[in-house]
Amino acid sequence: MVRQKAQSDLAVASHCQIDPAVSASLVRFLVALGTSMPELATTLVAVFRGNDEVGVGTLLGSNVFNGLFVVGIAAVVTPIPIAGPTLWIALVATVIAVAAVWPGKTQILGRGRGVLLIVIYALMMALLAVFAS
Repeated sequence: MVRQKAQSDLAVASHCQIDPAVSASLVRFLVALGTSMPELATTLVAVFRGNDEVGVGTLLGSNVFNGLFVVGIAAVVTPIPIAGPTLWIALVATVIAVAAVWPGKTQILGRGRGVLLIVIYALMMALLAVFAS
C-alpha cells in the first residue's frame, strides 16, 4: 500500500516535472491548510465578535482531537510508519509551540507569540522537506 502510494506520487511529480520531495511537502501543506480552514474561519468570526475563548477553544480542541483521536484510530486500523527525522522534528516543534502558547502571567497570546507560532510552523515544514524526504 505504501509502495503503491509512493509510486503514484513519483509518477505525478515526474509528469508535472516537480521534485518529488517538493511535491510531497506541497501536498501535505495543502491538506493541512484545507483541513484547518473551517477552524480558522470559526476562530476569526469568534474573535471579531469578541468571543476570544471560543476561538481558542475551537482551534485547540480541533487540533487535540485530530492529533490524538483521529491519528489513534488510523493507527489502530493500520500501523503508521514514522521515519526517525519526521518524528523528532514534529516532537521538537510541538514542545516549542506548547511553550509559546503557555498563558504565563499575562494570560494573553499576543501578536509576537502569534508570529512565533507561524515561524515555528514554517521552520518545521522546511525541516520536514529537507530531512524527511
